[in-house]
Amino acid sequence: MRCKFLRFVVLRKTDTGNLAVASREDFETEWRRPGIPTTSPHRSNSLCGLDKTRLFSVKLSCFLPLEGAAMVYKISFVLGGLKFKRKSTQLTNEIKADINQYDQDSWTEWLLSLNQEDLSIYNATRKYSRKFHKIPPILDTDGLKYTPLGKANAFKYSLENSFQTNPEPYDNRHISEVNRAVQHFLNSTRNDNNIKLTSPLEIQAIIKKINPKKATGPDGIPNKALKMIPPNLLTCITKVFNKCLLHHYFPPSWKIAHVLMFPKPGQNHKLPGNYRPISLLSNLGKIYEKVILARLKEHCSDLQIIPDEQYGFRPNHGCVHQLLRVTNLITHGFNNKLYTGGVFLDVRKAFDRMWHNGLIYKLIANKLPHYLIDIIILFLLNRTFKVKLNSTLSETGHIKAGTPQGSILSPLLYTVYTADFPVNNHITNCFFADDTAILAQGLCFVRYVLLGVTLLIRCSQ
Repeated sequence: MRCKFLRFVVLRKTDTGNLAVASREDFETEWRRPGIPTTSPHRSNSLCGLDKTRLFSVKLSCFLPLEGAAMVYKISFVLGGLKFKRKSTQLTNEIKADINQYDQDSWTEWLLSLNQEDLSIYNATRKYSRKFHKIPPILDTDGLKYTPLGKANAFKYSLENSFQTNPEPYDNRHISEVNRAVQHFLNSTRNDNNIKLTSPLEIQAIIKKINPKKATGPDGIPNKALKMIPPNLLTCITKVFNKCLLHHYFPPSWKIAHVLMFPKPGQNHKLPGNYRPISLLSNLGKIYEKVILARLKEHCSDLQIIPDEQYGFRPNHGCVHQLLRVTNLITHGFNNKLYTGGVFLDVRKAFDRMWHNGLIYKLIANKLPHYLIDIIILFLLNRTFKVKLNSTLSETGHIKAGTPQGSILSPLLYTVYTADFPVNNHITNCFFADDTAILAQGLCFVRYVLLGVTLLIRCSQ
């Protein structure tokens, strides 16, 4: 509506003989579209009346001179008088000064309201310091996607292709043997009498260590709320977890993930594969995963499943310790005039394409408790995800292979899956998560390194 903008309002009379804008009352109203046209094709010199509704949200006193400034501006525009133009400029400058003063006062009041007891300072700093990455159109199989929903679905299809088993040919006879062993385990009757239940003290200790700033998952329950639960609710959560342990159960609602996509630096951001996914899981489900993890770690330690060469995802072990181990080996070779050679491997999509039945087969072979194996089977089975862009969610995607990203159980399950890495007296294996180094030392180090690679190829077929 042209009459909403003051500079376009013309000083003409309506059919009732009144000016379109004539008093303070008119300036304190909001112009609405009238029920009839504002101009008539037969009477070009007339202007019909306007429908008005009161404005109750405007409360700034700095806008009170607006009536005078607008009227003086229109009079100076029609009459062209220098006196009126000066008055209009003066009132306009006063209005701008009042608006600037109001903005400054509001900013000062907001800064004074920040404090260190809550997350207000953290949120304000994060808001003004972090870089906002605008996602460009995403290239899908049927062309570019411009809408948020189209982009989210393009990411979903890309992630679904990643959560698949490797397409390379394998030993079909071995695959059939593994599948039969897993099916036999599922069909057998199992009675566990050594189920270690949890307690309110264990749950309380886990909740104390969680980060209250972590984002919420699909259930919308923040960690800050979990840290404030009363004792009776803590007892109820403990009973739920114990029922899940007794029935070898993992709830399906805790297997849903919201995936956020972050661009990788220096890559073509139109391709969905050049984004790093971050999964948001249910915070309550992650507490249950930590209960399972504590029992799984205990049994892996008692059964000595994890090799000593694995320095990833272990307490009191780190990447620096593994590098120091490699450096000491090379230094020992220099001191004894021995050559040191090696092959360094990085498994592509190591966590995304792990074979589920192969993992279950190794858990059975390592004689882990049946209730933990059953829970892990349900933990991996029928997992789903949705890609989230701002407030837009994609269609549901399905995970058919791999361990879930963002889960605290995934690293330990991967180390169990790769624990049977081939060993030889002439080679030294060095592991850190999915990074592997096969080292050999001596005059025939090349032959020994090739031997280690050959053993790995035979084991992986």
